[in-house]
Amino acid sequence: MTKEIHPFIKKYPLQPKCKYLVLGTFPPAQKLDSKKDHQFNVDYFYGNVASFWKIIQEIYPKNKFTDIQSIRKWQEEYSIGISDTILSCKRKKQDSTNDSDLILEWTDYNHELKMYILENEKFLEKIIFTSGYNCNNALFNFKIIMGDDFDKIANKIVDNLPSPSGGSNTSFFNKNPETLGLKDAFHQFVLNHTNDKTVSFVKNSFITKSKSAKGEKVKRIPKGTLNAFKIYMYKQILPKSK
Repeated sequence: MTKEIHPFIKKYPLQPKCKYLVLGTFPPAQKLDSKKDHQFNVDYFYGNVASFWKIIQEIYPKNKFTDIQSIRKWQEEYSIGISDTILSCKRKKQDSTNDSDLILEWTDYNHELKMYILENEKFLEKIIFTSGYNCNNALFNFKIIMGDDFDKIANKIVDNLPSPSGGSNTSFFNKNPETLGLKDAFHQFVLNHTNDKTVSFVKNSFITKSKSAKGEKVKRIPKGTLNAFKIYMYKQILPKSK
């Protein structure tokens, strides 16, 4: 079982005095077997431009997020640092993209984050996580890294952003009739920030789903609704001006 080393943490260290810090976990295994795959990846944090950077592009339409130079220019303009919480790891399954399949030792965590945060605490306004409390998720790892010092910066933590990964989309749904089968935040977005047609669609699809046979596929929301929710949530947190 080969240990993987994070390709970007050392190459692109955090700059001093960032106001916003975005933290993830670890890049997925690099398996780019076709030209099509390469078209949707950039050799940087959150390398799939069709997920995280596609959301960011919607919030900052005047910026470009298809190459490292453009991304780092945006970071500098808005004082945004980006890094990950894991420096190295092994995987239970070599081609897995699940954080839960990462095998970690104490030395695998990005411990330099703690020093950076304590040294720049007075400049930091928000520490933003794109995955939360579950095993090996970003905030889970961050609490391990910070240890007893976590409480010093707990008021800066933003942990309610939806994962940008399409692989996590099923996590936005449940069986709760009070929220029409949606997680609370997504349900509130549908009620308060979409139109009557969308709300009606969600209500009807939940009824259909509740009566459907096990394994039967039912379209739960109109196309684009979940992506609009993600954009909305990120827009509330990221800086609106330089």
